[in-house]
Amino acid sequence: MELVALLEFLAGITGFLMSIAYFPQAWKIFNNKSAEDVSIISYVIFAVGTWIWLLWGFFSGSFTVIVGFAFGALGSTLVLALSIYYRFVKPPRHRICVPKKTFVKKPAKH
Repeated sequence: MELVALLEFLAGITGFLMSIAYFPQAWKIFNNKSAEDVSIISYVIFAVGTWIWLLWGFFSGSFTVIVGFAFGALGSTLVLALSIYYRFVKPPRHRICVPKKTFVKKPAKH
């Protein structure tokens, strides 16, 4: 196998593995029904960047770029959509913590 072909194969595998890294974050947001700790601006940048790379892959005919960024575009968009949904559309209901009543025994009168 020639070096360029090997590097292209490794780039495709690496791109795919990096792209599926968005899905655990999406699952965590969905599971917790909260996106409090997620930087929306970061995922806007990730989503725009991965979609541009994916489009470039299609227009240039680069299978490696398509494989590398297809799941990344979907995953970053999913994280972004869930973050916006749980942050603005359906924010979490915070529980109101009411302290337990503590009973202090009054000293007995003698």
